[in-house]
Amino acid sequence: MKTEVRLTRSILVVLILGSASCTASPFQSVATPTVAKTPTPSAQTETPTTISPSPTVTPIACLYEGAEPLVLPPRQMPLEVRFISDGNLWVWEEEVGVAQQISDTRDAQSFSFSSDGKVIAFTRGIQHRQIELWSIHRDGTNLQLLISKDQLHTLAGKPSTTEHPYLDEVVYLEWINETHKLGFEISRGYQAIGGCCESGGYWQVDVDTGEISAWSPPPELVETQNAMPSPDGSQIAVINNSSVDLINADGTNLRENIFQFKTGLSIEGGGIIYPHIEWAADSQSLLAITFNEDLYSAESTTTTWRIPLDGSLAQKLHTFSTPYYWIYLSPNQDYLVYKKRIQPTTNDYELHLAAFDGAKGAIYTAMSNVEFLHWHPDSYHFVYEQWNVFRPFLGSVCGEAIPLLDNADTPATQIQWVDSNRFLYAKGWLEQSIGLRELYLGQIGKPSIYIGPFGGETAYYEFNIETAPLGQK
Repeated sequence: MKTEVRLTRSILVVLILGSASCTASPFQSVATPTVAKTPTPSAQTETPTTISPSPTVTPIACLYEGAEPLVLPPRQMPLEVRFISDGNLWVWEEEVGVAQQISDTRDAQSFSFSSDGKVIAFTRGIQHRQIELWSIHRDGTNLQLLISKDQLHTLAGKPSTTEHPYLDEVVYLEWINETHKLGFEISRGYQAIGGCCESGGYWQVDVDTGEISAWSPPPELVETQNAMPSPDGSQIAVINNSSVDLINADGTNLRENIFQFKTGLSIEGGGIIYPHIEWAADSQSLLAITFNEDLYSAESTTTTWRIPLDGSLAQKLHTFSTPYYWIYLSPNQDYLVYKKRIQPTTNDYELHLAAFDGAKGAIYTAMSNVEFLHWHPDSYHFVYEQWNVFRPFLGSVCGEAIPLLDNADTPATQIQWVDSNRFLYAKGWLEQSIGLRELYLGQIGKPSIYIGPFGGETAYYEFNIETAPLGQK
């Protein structure tokens, strides 16, 4: 799935688990002077495959003494980072070590590289954020307009209301069958409460010829039913409005309402919030994390479940006194980290460790403004920070936390792992008025490598994903 790491839009987007809004991409989303700094030599060789806790610290919390990190393989492909800085397109290749600026339009909003990597389609914010679709060759030549803002309005058709002004945007880009034909969707949003969004249809444009026509997108883009295949491919779980159905992959043996749940309403942007439901790695059961009471209350509780496939009742494992959106499941599905407020109306929190089944639990740390960021791919380490200063720490299932970066490399935001020992991050404050922001490749136990500048309100990045070093199959 293509994901974007943006700076300015704070919109709660609620996705029904298992549904797909776009096809998978090997790139995952999260330019300082033009003359780049001398890069640190590549860290691809002799990269350790696990993170060793510091031998000089004494654990302050240990969930399981025998817990060990997953051993992950090193990357095989050289890392490539594609990003927008100050509205311009950039590419950094590990083998080269210096970022190359591709465009100089200063208004790029999003981008998509063709499958052969030769052409980049990108949206531009023209005149008060009106959007146009453009393309450019990777070498910086042949900048051309593909779809103007007026053409977007024409393709999307007449507005359903004339009471409010509206904005037509390109919200999805997909290169078709390894050609230079580009499929896209138009979304129309009105400047009014509840004014987002109407679909302006699916279209395609041939970048080489400029021909525009209707496009039939892949089924997963428009499919509304939420079907989750099991890891072994034998079963499909269908998430309905308040229950789960099971069916064999060949369409036989439908089992309805094997698990029921409650949903909640999002307080931002509308929409429905569903519980977290996923397949167990062995395909023998489903796992669920559901919320009780008021979804947004600090006093609400969250419950973990195991749902068998044989028709027997779901197993209620453990209930935690914490809001649903403050609980995080490890990639191997064994552990949870969750946050609890120490005193009402304060920013003082405890970070808790727990087994998914509730068999064990421990307070890992307590501090002001603590924020859990994500689990490390090895399912043993995790990253959290003090959000007011953006200083990240590397914690573990059994061991004291250590700073993820030196003080000189903070504040650090938009952290994403590229393998077991390296991660991308943006250095600098999110506020545009406070200093310079830069993109770096962090390395456990080694100096960070400078990628390039990372400024502007639409700054975001993608990188070429290799699943095995990230603990994925």
